[in-house]
Amino acid sequence: MPPPDTLAINKAVVRKFLEAMPERDLDAIGECLAEDVVQHYQRPTIQNDNGSQSAAFLKGRDNILAEIRTHYYRLYRPGSIRVTIEGMVAEGEFVSARFVLAATTTGRGEAYENYYHFLYRCHGGKVVEYWEYVDTRYAARMLFS
Repeated sequence: MPPPDTLAINKAVVRKFLEAMPERDLDAIGECLAEDVVQHYQRPTIQNDNGSQSAAFLKGRDNILAEIRTHYYRLYRPGSIRVTIEGMVAEGEFVSARFVLAATTTGRGEAYENYYHFLYRCHGGKVVEYWEYVDTRYAARMLFS
């Protein structure tokens, strides 16, 4: 078991990552991610932020930041994104974070509120891997239809 300060560091980097998303602070988001970070899309649908189901994961900080800039932020009206962290638990290299993402969708102009649960693996004060869990049916209807 890592020392308690490692657990606090891991939780802090995940919190920084989540809190930087609504602010569109790509520099802060990038600071949280290891260079070779892997983002796993939700299974079994593997719905990607570009609306496709073309990949089960995305690798590399630069690729993830490009996807956030190009696709993720285009899903929601600027200034409308809110992330509310409901809980975080850390054990070993892992941080589990439950949060609500609320925003106004760009495509439909409607209120979006979905409940997420991400599992992050951290090492050396950076996120090295993470898995996304979300209500994919709701997300597909609100964001991609």
